[in-house]
Amino acid sequence: MQLQDDIPLEILDPNIETWRNLSVLTHRALHTPTPSAVNDTLRNQINADPDNGFAATYLFWIGSTLKREARFEQAISAYKELSQRYGDRQQWDSNWKALSLEEIAICQERLGDIKAAITTYQAILKTKTKGVSEAWCYYQAGRLLERLKQTEEAIRTYRIAANSSDSPSHPGISIPDLAQRDASRLESKQEWIRSQPEWIADALARALRKNDFAGLEQLASLTHFRFGIANSELSFVPLGKTLELLNQDLNESQIVCDPEDLQRSGGKIYLFTDGWKGQTFFGRVAFLICRMGEGWEWGGVIVTQPTEAQLSNLLESQHPMSNQPLPIPIKAPWPAGMSFRAGGVFNFAAEAVATGGPLSLLGWFARLILANNDCGWGPAGFYYNQFTHSGSHAFAIDFTRYRRGAPLVDAANGVPMLNVASGVVASAVDGFSDGDPINTNIVRVHHRVPSEPWTFEQLSLMTETRLRSEYWHLSGRRRMPSIRGMWAPQGFTLGFMDDTGNSAFPHLHFLIQDRDLGFASVRPTPMDGQTLNDGENYKCIRSTNVPL
Repeated sequence: MQLQDDIPLEILDPNIETWRNLSVLTHRALHTPTPSAVNDTLRNQINADPDNGFAATYLFWIGSTLKREARFEQAISAYKELSQRYGDRQQWDSNWKALSLEEIAICQERLGDIKAAITTYQAILKTKTKGVSEAWCYYQAGRLLERLKQTEEAIRTYRIAANSSDSPSHPGISIPDLAQRDASRLESKQEWIRSQPEWIADALARALRKNDFAGLEQLASLTHFRFGIANSELSFVPLGKTLELLNQDLNESQIVCDPEDLQRSGGKIYLFTDGWKGQTFFGRVAFLICRMGEGWEWGGVIVTQPTEAQLSNLLESQHPMSNQPLPIPIKAPWPAGMSFRAGGVFNFAAEAVATGGPLSLLGWFARLILANNDCGWGPAGFYYNQFTHSGSHAFAIDFTRYRRGAPLVDAANGVPMLNVASGVVASAVDGFSDGDPINTNIVRVHHRVPSEPWTFEQLSLMTETRLRSEYWHLSGRRRMPSIRGMWAPQGFTLGFMDDTGNSAFPHLHFLIQDRDLGFASVRPTPMDGQTLNDGENYKCIRSTNVPL
């Protein structure tokens, strides 16, 4: 691909060409065990022209490659240099000082210097940078104080976070709400938290088999209980109402489960149950066991075969939004030749009911037939305007896939997620370990439209363009090959599919937002020449996106 195919000739200069070439070079280095091998080249560019508009970006990349190699002391030195030399330079949503300090805090925590990390989060607040969330900084300080077992101070700090501004909001979850829940957890006796998740799985299985609701009730998290569907986002829900519905349906069901057959995903463990015959819980239901503090808790239930009326018992139906389709062509965000299912929770539920239960031989034969396609067969996520897909995420799609010919066998985890159209990586959140039960790794990419040519400012400062794409629930901790400020051609590997955040099972939550609509999401259609209009959920979308 030639540079002039993407960037207008009138703004071409050696600095832009060098930046783009170094983006690709650094991206390739991040796929190797020693990504910092590129740092001498980056440093030479900084030294040759320290006032170059991209010099700060190169220094940020140097720190990020060192962090990737767990060379945290050297990474901290690079980030400190960035803060000192270019700290006041504004970026898309922040400035280099605040961004550097946050990376320093992450490195300090990874080194075990918890007190220093707390001090750094306090320093971020003192910068009073527009793009800093007060709630997020106080929440991180509270979490670290909890690690130091300074419980009273942690509670006080969580309470401050709960009453602080969360603007810009942290993606995927309300930090003030989360801080309130964590403060309440620390103030309680935490009797539901256990040191071993297997103990919780065994206790859940016993209670379910015996229809022992009292035993089940004692295991539930009093502060962080969630509900949702497979391959979509979870929501915190009122525990009392959820347990009441669970109890009603438990009395009508004969539960089958094996506490030793667990699906593990980092800080999440799923216990699968079947045989549910109730109004809200029907067919196959997963029980979520989450890491919480220094222990584990039963933190939610996940349904796979709901109806819209059943979901409305616990989730709020949102006012549907409408807008126009995407104004640029895009590829699918996964490698060429692969296919992913575009939402379709209710379509899957209907097929699951039609094919019968897990013990039906005829039903399993029918499921084998249904699984004989490029997307396989298994629970699907939400599509447009469905429950958690509301507001600025109204036209998000949850994409997932299963192994061909093997019903319910996941084939999504670890698949590379590719850029759908050329642009600039505006942010790449990669600090959370695979399967983190609260925080999600996300990549955002800025894109232009034909009527909005790239400018030097947009490329060097990552200022807003009309469109931005978002890729949620990616893996992290030395797995993400994209860094803030990179030029990202179509096919650029942004990350790998995982299950990070307030979600259930490996899937991609994908959306494109439009600045001209107040950053409301737009229908990402056509995608690879295939339409994804209203009512076309559950389609199997095949990609021609060639990985870079």
